[in-house]
Amino acid sequence: MTINIEYETDKPLDVDYEKVANDIIPAALDYEKCPYEAEVNLILTDNDAIQEINRDYRQIDRPTDVLSFPMIDFEKESDFSHVEEAVEDYFNPETGELILGDIIVSVEKVIEQAEKYGHSRERELAFLIAHSMLHLCGYDHMTEEEAKELIENVNLVVSVDYVYSSTVEAGKVVKYSPSGTVTEGTTVTIEVSRGKQVTKATVPNVIGMTESLANQSIEAAGLKVSVKYETSSKASYGTVTSQTPYSGGDTVESGTTITIYVSHYTSSTTSTTASGSGSSNSNSNNNSNGNNSGSNTSGNSSGSNTSSGNGSSNTGTGNTSN
Repeated sequence: MTINIEYETDKPLDVDYEKVANDIIPAALDYEKCPYEAEVNLILTDNDAIQEINRDYRQIDRPTDVLSFPMIDFEKESDFSHVEEAVEDYFNPETGELILGDIIVSVEKVIEQAEKYGHSRERELAFLIAHSMLHLCGYDHMTEEEAKELIENVNLVVSVDYVYSSTVEAGKVVKYSPSGTVTEGTTVTIEVSRGKQVTKATVPNVIGMTESLANQSIEAAGLKVSVKYETSSKASYGTVTSQTPYSGGDTVESGTTITIYVSHYTSSTTSTTASGSGSSNSNSNNNSNGNNSGSNTSGNSSGSNTSSGNGSSNTGTGNTSN
């Protein structure tokens, strides 16, 4: 079996994570009776990195404790009977091992949740890896009824807490505690998802605001903003000309993106021409053999002063007589 482990954060876990992984992953596959030598990738990272993965692949903009990316499309949990005949190539061509998929764990969440539940970091890491291995083997989260039946069948007491979750669908178990070996009669608390918590926000009217002020107003309302620029000869430079897809005063789900259009026109250059009634002004220069000449005529005034000579000319016009 191959377990590829990458530690991609500078935050210390202070746990022998390689030993935990090499103990838990093969044990999980033995428990699920996987008939093949397998390959699993384990990545230990931080909250920022796992949040980015959540945002890119799941449209969830927050960190979670663990992510599972199964390679195999199971028809039934831990049923490996179809993998050799599948259209997809599930096997590593170099080693012949079955590629199960990737496990990504947030080191910061391991530390945080170990403190929250009052057990060691080793135990929390082992729990997250085991949980993720079940997902790689095709398991989904249990329903509340399934979890209750399983716990009560081994003479334990069930306590249920209902929590909001943006990753686990409503009615299914998010997690449980304690884990491991316990005595009969122990109370096991399961957290059951209420689904994603939906909060509402009122869209502000930002038309006519500067880009900076519009951004602040939209984000202060619990919404996201996208900025696009357009040419406009009517609006002042740098101000919002329109917003979509919602108008000011609309009620939407928090986190909705509002697109604003900001004027980025370039002021056109204007020219002013002064003219008198019935006047024309012409000027010509002819430089040949050192001779220049100039002429100026005006319909409402007379006055010309012309001098010619080698290399010089002078012409003046105006509304005065000369």
